[in-house]
Amino acid sequence: MSKKFRVFKVAMFLVLVATMLTGCFGIFSKDKEWTVEGVVKDKDGNPIKRATIILKYAKKSAKTESDEEGKWSAKVSGDSVKITVNKPGYKFEPAELTVKKDDKKAIEFVGTEKLVLSLSPIEDAYVRGGGFASTNFGDSEQLQVKYDANDEGSTRVIFLKFDISEIESVEEATLRLFLEFNDVLEFKTLAFYDITGQEWSEAEITWENAPLEDGTHIIDAHTDNTSNVWLNVDITDMVRKHVEAGTEVISIRINHRDDHWGGAIFAPSREAAANNPELVIVQ
Repeated sequence: MSKKFRVFKVAMFLVLVATMLTGCFGIFSKDKEWTVEGVVKDKDGNPIKRATIILKYAKKSAKTESDEEGKWSAKVSGDSVKITVNKPGYKFEPAELTVKKDDKKAIEFVGTEKLVLSLSPIEDAYVRGGGFASTNFGDSEQLQVKYDANDEGSTRVIFLKFDISEIESVEEATLRLFLEFNDVLEFKTLAFYDITGQEWSEAEITWENAPLEDGTHIIDAHTDNTSNVWLNVDITDMVRKHVEAGTEVISIRINHRDDHWGGAIFAPSREAAANNPELVIVQ
């Protein structure tokens, strides 16, 4: 092999090595970590500790937490990072923030405690078919639901009304019923219907005049045979829709969704001494 050819091979090898190193350095440079930091405060400037900081960057994600002074920092890579903050009971402004690598501005999230309201029904009742079709149970301390395809006299349906005229916004809405008696069945499904706008009153409603058929299905809720527990039903979309529309009073019907037989479930009514139905709204 000639000396000139050996020199050429060495030169080509060096060029290849240089090219590879340049590429590697470029990758390393691109993925070089940098520090992002900020603070989480309430509207009065007080630190919010143990808030979760969620960071998304360069197809990665990471979390950190604010300290006793509300401060936090994290190592990230890439050209920018998207930041959100979360802590139960708070909502934050901005809701989301994108920070670029060369940004020098201070990063501050301001948290406001969510307003939680608990509404009691302004009216509630249940109706029963068969020999009880003309009976009004509006003053009962109990709400009852049951279904028997072969015996209308055993079938019962619950009705509830809530005044939402003072509600300005809805982040979450949960209907809560205390199941003080739950008939022994393997599985039961309750169907919740929006019957807002249909006329009924606690003092006059019976099986004969109740809006038993119409309404918009909201959600189904499953329950087992456990008694003395709270059933929590998410009806956020329904309540938010009515708040945004300016509806003052909403009305809900609850009945079994079973095709043939649904065991009895009893819950305290608004007239009961404790564990009354409630609509919990987070604003």
